[in-house]
Amino acid sequence: METMNYLAFDTSSKILKLIVKINAKTIALENEDNSKHIENLLPAIDKSLKKIKCDKSDINIVGVCTGPGSFTGIRIGISAALGISFASKIKCFGFSVFEVYKYLLKDQKNSVIIPIIDAKKEKYYCSFIEPDDDIEYYDISLDQIIENIKLKYNSKQIIFTGEDFKIIKDKIKNKINFIEKFNKGYSSKDMADYIENLLKKEKKLDHPHPIYIRKSDAEIEYLKNQQLKKP
Repeated sequence: METMNYLAFDTSSKILKLIVKINAKTIALENEDNSKHIENLLPAIDKSLKKIKCDKSDINIVGVCTGPGSFTGIRIGISAALGISFASKIKCFGFSVFEVYKYLLKDQKNSVIIPIIDAKKEKYYCSFIEPDDDIEYYDISLDQIIENIKLKYNSKQIIFTGEDFKIIKDKIKNKINFIEKFNKGYSSKDMADYIENLLKKEKKLDHPHPIYIRKSDAEIEYLKNQQLKKP
């Protein structure tokens, strides 16, 4: 099998996560840049390559997180990944935030993993992940999260993940028994572990498509204006 010299990054949150592995050389970077990814992503890639004394031409596959998360961050990440892929004539693949958590917690038995991402407007992007099931994506309120747990997962160990869980933790702690993992989000090294496993499987990788669970405010406003223009 061809050696996978890869570049991968996640711009779906305010923290830029980036990993480069070329032959035996690996560098992981995390930059809390408050979502200034359009300014920082490409320089971070160049800086990382320079540190391990490698070039973009050494990379033969690029991966990008497709969400859920920031609409703008997801678009920036996918655009950059596709641009690198096209310019270097290499394969590009996408992966979701929730897939990373599912992999990292794969050894948790009789459990349901619930990643939490603040979607604003008192809603949360989340999932109820079980080991053998496909991932479904939700955009729901705290009350709906609690209701879903009580209806379907009473017999399971509840595991909340992600840095945004802190927003609801105090509101939920007296209503549900749970444990908390990756309360600062996964790291670039965690992301690298997931990608290493994904590439070893030698299965078909997903082309990157953005995971938009809801319409953006700009799209909602556009559609509203289009409706008003109708006679």
